[in-house]
Amino acid sequence: MNKRIINEYSSYKKYMNNSSIESINYIPPIQIKEEYILNLYNIKNIEDIENIFLENDIINIYNLERLLNCWIIYNLSTLKKDISPLIYILTKYNEVYKFTKYLTQNEIKSFVKKWIHNKNINNFEFNLIKDYYIYFQLEL
Repeated sequence: MNKRIINEYSSYKKYMNNSSIESINYIPPIQIKEEYILNLYNIKNIEDIENIFLENDIINIYNLERLLNCWIIYNLSTLKKDISPLIYILTKYNEVYKFTKYLTQNEIKSFVKKWIHNKNINNFEFNLIKDYYIYFQLEL
């Protein structure tokens, strides 16, 4: 009996150390359309995203990222044709958070082109800010 409990605990411990558990905490597995989430926060355009994303100190960063990503998913077809809103948001994001590494407009534009080209609305991993940090190895 004790051996079985130890084996079960061992399996449980391996599972609990899995990084996917952490990601589930930040991205709840529910089916809510992006437009409903955006309406909840009254986000209709790029200015609304800028206001809530760059000037808000109440909502935690994970929720802000989720809102930005919802907005991107909702507007993906438009953003694939015109990436300037994403470049604008990331440029403003750089100004607000003042990273140790300075990024030029061309670097940001190059990243956004590559990033948006590989995305579709069915991607589960859809996080512009996280990918941005990883791509440029950014630190505050």
